[in-house]
Amino acid sequence: MATAAVILLGMTAAIVPASSPGNYRAVSRPAAHDPCADLAFTRKEPLQVSYATTALVTGGSGFIGSHLVEKLLALGYKVRILDNLATGYLHNIAHLVTHPNVEFVYGDIMDQDTILQAVQGVDYVYHLAAMSKVAPSMKDPAMARFCLDTNVGGTVNVLNASRIAGVKKVVYAASSTYYGNGKVPMNEVDPPNLLTPYSATKYEGEIQMDLYDRIFNLPTIAVRFFMVYGPRQPTTGAYAIVTGVFLKKWMDHQPLPIEGDGSHYRDFIHARDITKALILAQQSPHRAMVVNAGTGVGHSVHEVADLVSPDHKHVDERRNDLVGTLADTCKAKKVLGFEADYEFTHEMAGLIHDAADPAAYLAKPEVANMVDTHVAHPWLLPPGMLKFKYAPLVNNLEALAQVQARNMQITVIPYQLAFRPMLENLIYSLVKYGKTRHFIVAAMDAPTLDSCLTMNLPCLNATSYSASSFSGEVIAGHGDGWALISWIKPRVVDALLRLGYSVHLTDTDIAYVRDVWPSYMQWMDAVDADLAATFESSWPVNTGNYIARPTPTTLNFFKAYLAIGDQDLQIPDQRAFGTALKDHGGLCQTRDACAALKRDGKMALRDYSSIFGRNSVCPRDSLDLCAPNVLYVHPICISGQEPKKRKLSQLKVWFMREVCPAGAGDDPKVREGECMGVPSSLVSKRSAGLKDPVHEADERVCFGTVAQLSAH
Repeated sequence: MATAAVILLGMTAAIVPASSPGNYRAVSRPAAHDPCADLAFTRKEPLQVSYATTALVTGGSGFIGSHLVEKLLALGYKVRILDNLATGYLHNIAHLVTHPNVEFVYGDIMDQDTILQAVQGVDYVYHLAAMSKVAPSMKDPAMARFCLDTNVGGTVNVLNASRIAGVKKVVYAASSTYYGNGKVPMNEVDPPNLLTPYSATKYEGEIQMDLYDRIFNLPTIAVRFFMVYGPRQPTTGAYAIVTGVFLKKWMDHQPLPIEGDGSHYRDFIHARDITKALILAQQSPHRAMVVNAGTGVGHSVHEVADLVSPDHKHVDERRNDLVGTLADTCKAKKVLGFEADYEFTHEMAGLIHDAADPAAYLAKPEVANMVDTHVAHPWLLPPGMLKFKYAPLVNNLEALAQVQARNMQITVIPYQLAFRPMLENLIYSLVKYGKTRHFIVAAMDAPTLDSCLTMNLPCLNATSYSASSFSGEVIAGHGDGWALISWIKPRVVDALLRLGYSVHLTDTDIAYVRDVWPSYMQWMDAVDADLAATFESSWPVNTGNYIARPTPTTLNFFKAYLAIGDQDLQIPDQRAFGTALKDHGGLCQTRDACAALKRDGKMALRDYSSIFGRNSVCPRDSLDLCAPNVLYVHPICISGQEPKKRKLSQLKVWFMREVCPAGAGDDPKVREGECMGVPSSLVSKRSAGLKDPVHEADERVCFGTVAQLSAH
């Protein structure tokens, strides 16, 4: 996609794609004029706090809330975020949740107990949480009632809790929908002209703010938002505004849908400017008032469309839509010293450029740092953020390994969609304690591959490594999934070995607590072994977790091993491993014994004692995680994901908290797409409604050190 080019039309910058034919059609701007556009006033900027100040931001994971949290942290505030993720997303605060001054509370403003917990020790409250479904509230009475309950009842909960906790000031995110199709420019003293149930509920929030200030002496101030745009803006659904919708359509190579004739106009204000207005309102001595937050400049919908793309289509006009909005900025300038900094057409050019060139966007230092911060939990980044990097490599194992491997060493993780929670816990422990950042996730079917890329993981389309006799049916979703995974795993390992890589294969249901590669390599180096794996009572070794070197004897062994599976897919891969080992390999615990095997052209396998006890594959409840031979915990003896999770939780190595948008966690089909595992360390204990593990995760001093494996 071509990057955006900037052309100047008179005194107004407009942006069109570089490949467009250059037939930009200017749309006249609104005749309305901000009376204070040229006002001389004392301009103010938010002040750095000089003492420990804590702010609660309700809705802090949302588009606007995330920008507010970002700025508050930069000013030295400690920030507590309260969000139920119904409309906000963790990826909006991916670059913030690991900050030492951030506390994320998963909860709902409709829950009074949660609110009372969240305001404890808070100096200021920024109340942004709301149900902002403008159009749906017009079509569905139930949605109108939902807006009423959340936007009014939730606001009262926030105010009441703030009063009890002695909060110094509550700043309320009000809405310019208060003005409806009233006169422009829109002044704070204008009467309400409410056109939707949503706008009525937001105005009621203003009334409650004023009431609590006058009756209960709780300082409040309301800031009326005009049309907010900027990075992280919604692009689809009921919350998307025209700038986000147009960018998404352009990226998808679709015409931009213009409602009506496109003459409707809006006062667009950047999210960072809204953030500045909110903080100035909090820091000002003024209270019990409403202040506009706009630019005093209007842009028509058609003008916005022309900035993005010349490819338009006209659709029906929205019912009860606003003809135009434009802020009177006098009060904001005189009372708060606020004026917007960001010019709309210039900022749209930046958004277009970032959308057109994701590689350049990812190369920005602040973005690269964010990605690196989340290397142990990349699914917390914006969904598919790294897809452009990994998607072209999904069918090319050699190229993917070149990108991911380090020192010719690579870890392979088989993945099926239903085991996403296991995958999250595995990767977190593998990276944080196993100190292994260089891995490939082998996706077993098309839906799993899509999930893998959405989670920002380096993904391999592993279906190409299934046997021809059943690959077609399993791709269609009707084959033996167990057989598929069992025999795909060694095929991928074999392919990497033949490319010269040392390969660590790991099952998904493992939690690592020690440094993986040094632990294995010192065990193998001591006797010059080709492969290291643990002994199992029923099979020669655990073929779901081992490290192999690309030696001639290893390659010869894998050739024989895979040949057995090619002849009969019903033979379990572990049994086939044992059969191949009889003729093409052997166990050894000394350098001389391993050397003797190699002289005979056989693979030298050094097995290590099960960390759960000899001849046992079940983790004991009394397992000492800091015992020197404990490299990982693997409930291989347990069937089913939930029982495995319970066992890992009991042993305090289930590190995830399952965080879902309100209601999503109850539907298994929704869970994989919308719920995610968040490391326990990133979620406040004040949170309500989490599917908590039986025990808190353990993080001991021994975690991340090198394990001392032992022989039978």
